[in-house]
Amino acid sequence: MPEIDLLARFIIFLEIAWILLVVVIWRKQGVFSPILLISISVFMHFPGHGIMDLTVGSHILEHQALSSKFGEFFILSHLYGLVGYLCIVLGYMMVSEKSNPLYIIVPKFVYPFKRKRVFLVSALLILLSMISFYFLTIRFGGLIPYLTEKYLTRTAEGVGYLNLVLGFSVSAFLMLTAYSYVTRQQRLMLSRWRRLFQKLYWGFAGGVALFAMVTTGSRGAVVFLLAQYLFIRHYLHKPLNYRWAVSAGIMILTLISLLQLYRNEGGEHITERALASTLSPTNILKEPFQRAYVSDSFTVLLHDFSDKQALLGDTILPIVYAWIPRDLWPDKPITSTGKLMAETHFAGLYKEGTAIAIGMFSDSYINFDLLGVIIVALIVGMLLRVFFAKCVLKSMTLPIEVRAPRIYFYSSISYIPLMMLENSIYGAIASYLPIVVFSYLFTSLSTGKLTTKVFRRGKLEAALVE
Repeated sequence: MPEIDLLARFIIFLEIAWILLVVVIWRKQGVFSPILLISISVFMHFPGHGIMDLTVGSHILEHQALSSKFGEFFILSHLYGLVGYLCIVLGYMMVSEKSNPLYIIVPKFVYPFKRKRVFLVSALLILLSMISFYFLTIRFGGLIPYLTEKYLTRTAEGVGYLNLVLGFSVSAFLMLTAYSYVTRQQRLMLSRWRRLFQKLYWGFAGGVALFAMVTTGSRGAVVFLLAQYLFIRHYLHKPLNYRWAVSAGIMILTLISLLQLYRNEGGEHITERALASTLSPTNILKEPFQRAYVSDSFTVLLHDFSDKQALLGDTILPIVYAWIPRDLWPDKPITSTGKLMAETHFAGLYKEGTAIAIGMFSDSYINFDLLGVIIVALIVGMLLRVFFAKCVLKSMTLPIEVRAPRIYFYSSISYIPLMMLENSIYGAIASYLPIVVFSYLFTSLSTGKLTTKVFRRGKLEAALVE
């Protein structure tokens, strides 16, 4: 119907207009501001993907979104998505950079990196990464099956080991990167052999992280590694302007397209024709918008739950028992919201065992209706501002030795605003809480001391001398 089509285009226009307004207002916080990163994510998942739905079509929404049974729910999903985005922005604005009670949840690292601890902790992380990779390949019958049958590595049996491989290797590389910028800027007097060893060790750690990223076939790993490296470089070495940010974005999109081809075809089935098609500018620009289908998931769930009662937290409660290994509880229910919804509401669209990205807004709505979307979005906005202000903005006036551990700690979560829109509430807690905890542990081990009290000048000077 023309009226629905006109209304859908108007809402998409409103989404784009609000996103551009927010980007213009907050652009001075820099390219890594969480409000800018989540604005990019919202653009891709809602107006960007919505335009593709109206022009190219969608396999989730039965090709033509507005001509199917999902027409009115397509409009509602974009309208609620806009409400959720504006509530995130509102929550972000509600937190003052000067003082806020929520700052207490963010650790305050006040001691600098210690050289011996940095090398010992990073060596331990690399070793743990190699051990995890070994068990990952053994689980799939050896290295060759692992490299060629990529769809297997994303199953429930493989994704745990895969995350460990990526997490440990990337953490080691980023820790050494942050420490190298400290020694470079302070021009510490190091012997020739020590400088050579430090460069070789940094290169080795980077090679391990890059190998883990490529062989996993994980598209998220590209953002996981490159975004964090660029973040540390931006705040400890040389600020990244918007021109370089666009160039980095194009490079990341290209790598994502290549990894998608590798993941679909396997290492030994990639043809020259398929490679040329993958590297075409049209495909590079189209691939990320096809992948960002949260608005489609939201549309389907709005349709399916239109005559059902809210779940009132049923998809969130599995966080209580999700940590129990399935070896100890063979009959443990499915804990992944994405897998549960894929089996019940998206049957036939994906392979068995696949977890669909239903999105944070969808999960909030099916549990607590529109009020849930508003409350969750406000909390997310406040948390983004609290961590960014405490770890980054309030650290920029500190010496680089003290700033580096804080930047390293925040780098582990710097990419989350780009990814979190895809997660359910359970998925966000299960994925990001361990990252924060482990990053806290690694930072504490590499600095030696940690306090949440106000740091006095005399103690700071003593720590730097030490």
